[in-house]
Formats: sequence, C-alpha cells, structure tokens
Amino acid sequence: ANPARPVALGNLASRFLVAVVAAPILLLAFYLDTPVVTWAIVFAASLLAMYELFAMTLPDPRDRWAGLAFGGLTVLAFYWLHPAALPQSRAWQLLGREGSTYPVLFLGIIAPGLYYLFRFRDMTTVATRYAATVFGIFYAGVLLTTAAALKRDGGGNTGGDLVLFVLVVPWLGDTGA
Repeated sequence: ANPARPVALGNLASRFLVAVVAAPILLLAFYLDTPVVTWAIVFAASLLAMYELFAMTLPDPRDRWAGLAFGGLTVLAFYWLHPAALPQSRAWQLLGREGSTYPVLFLGIIAPGLYYLFRFRDMTTVATRYAATVFGIFYAGVLLTTAAALKRDGGGNTGGDLVLFVLVVPWLGDTGA
C-alpha cells in the first residue's frame, strides 16, 4: 500500500463514525431548553439535502443555487413565521396567525415558477426545472424542518422526546425490515 494514499473507509465504517459523532450532538440539541439549536442543525441539514437533490435534478449550477436560495427562504419562513416562534405581542401573533402560510407558498411555489419563466421563457425546460425545484424545497426542506417545529411546539424535554420518537420509530422499522 502506498503510505501517501489515504485509506478509504467502508460504507459501514463511515456510517458508524458519523453516528458516533452526530448522535450525541443531536441528543444534546433535542434536550436543550431552547429549540434554536435543533433548528440550526435541521436548517443546515435541509440546505445540504436540497443541494444534493438539486445536484441530481438540475443540470445548471445557477438553477441549483437559485433553488437553494428559494428553499432556504421558504424554510426560514416556515419555521420563524409560525405563532409559536414569534414574540408574544398582539401584532406579531396576528402576523403569525393570519399570514404565516402566504410567504411559504410564495417563496416555495410561486417565486421559483416566476424565476424559471423569466429566465428561460420556454415551457418545455421550465416545467421540469420548476417541478424539481418545488419538490426539493418541500421534500428536503419543509418536511425536514417539521422536526425542528416539533421540538419548538412540544416545548422543553417533551419536544426532545417527540423528535427522538419520530426519528427512532422509522429507524427501528428499517432495521427490522
């Protein structure tokens, strides 16, 4: 073996290494009093997941970065414009209760469509790029962010228990299968 060449870890070894490092960090985040740490980890993971999905489905790097920008803004709006995340003043609560859905829908559905229509003006390429972008935003972004929202809405240790339950049940089902 060449000593200058790094040794590649096998699939099982790399998964084990990630689990040993990531599991304690996630557990700590789930059981902190504040949901912000959980949100930050989930936000970073959702951006990474969206980027990976966009890298597979969008051939142009400009489209990937635009999709990532729309996705990041959508996830931010989804989490932070919810009444549970806003200050308790009447004006903020009214904004969250009455208008929190509209920015998510605009940023996640309408804005990417407008971007592609004005960028390409050709419906055959717009449709596939648009579908991949909206799918990525909601599948890899918004759905993953619901884990952070579960921690926020469950409150304290109960929120951590809920997130852990939602993660462990599918893991056990997958392991059992």
